Amino acid sequence: MENKAKYRKPSIWILIGVCFIAGIFTFTYSTIITDRTESPNGEYRTWNNRITKTTTVQHISSGTKSYFGNRGRPSLLWAPDRSLLALTASGSNGSRRTEMIDFAYGMASGIIPTKFDIQKELGRERTDEKDNTRVEVTKWLDSNHVLVEFSWPGDEWEPSVQGWLIFDLSAYAIKAITASGCDRNSGEAEEPMTDSGEQSDIIVEIDPPIIHLGDLSEPLSLRIKNLSEEEYRGGYHYNLEIYDNGEWKEVPLMLNQIFNDIGLIIEPGGEVVWPLNLMRYERDNFDFVPGRYRVVYDKWHGEFMIGFISE
Repeated sequence: MENKAKYRKPSIWILIGVCFIAGIFTFTYSTIITDRTESPNGEYRTWNNRITKTTTVQHISSGTKSYFGNRGRPSLLWAPDRSLLALTASGSNGSRRTEMIDFAYGMASGIIPTKFDIQKELGRERTDEKDNTRVEVTKWLDSNHVLVEFSWPGDEWEPSVQGWLIFDLSAYAIKAITASGCDRNSGEAEEPMTDSGEQSDIIVEIDPPIIHLGDLSEPLSLRIKNLSEEEYRGGYHYNLEIYDNGEWKEVPLMLNQIFNDIGLIIEPGGEVVWPLNLMRYERDNFDFVPGRYRVVYDKWHGEFMIGFISE
């Protein structure tokens, strides 16, 4: 009599085990392999390995891979319309630095300004590189301009510094820069000043401090703070100026635009906020361009920047 093998259904525990192992593998892979991105032109794919601290860039059509090792906490930002990657990573001393990698030529380029370049632009003396120094590309403004944020800690010789700049990759030049914590010339801690150079108890701030040409219709916030121990009385009138060829020039208002100059009172330690509408300024004889701007209120002022494009 012929013996026939009996078919046995897989044990439910076997199925649970397989699912468990698959889940562990998927979770582990998704945890280790992070920051998957693809270049806007669809030519390259990137990812990071958190265990080996390696960034991999793969050419999709050919499958060719490039490896960049020893990149801690990497950040990957592709240019909007070219095979240029801003790769930022942390070093062992806590510093963060961006390098530009142009895959059209298959090479890395150190064209982003260094701390020493920034100090020179700010009129500061050159100091040694410190731990936790950060010079990082945080945004592409267009295919040739990037926003770079920078900071480094202070010591007994200099204050800590924090700021941002716009860098032109095609011209290899810093187009605009602003920093807090230092004076552009003296290197001493910066205090609020009037245009005459006197220390001020009134602070003028614009929020956000960086806007883009495509967002000019969105009102900014103009904030006036009273840091003194006395009540401040003023009005709502202010002027808008642009920094052009080494000097500040007033931006003209459109016709029939007026300010409400009713009495304004700011209590000690208080502040007032109202909209700053750039659309009320003359557009026939003046075009907003990327660069430095400031709002002058009474004898005080606060700066902001206009970038290139909106996302």
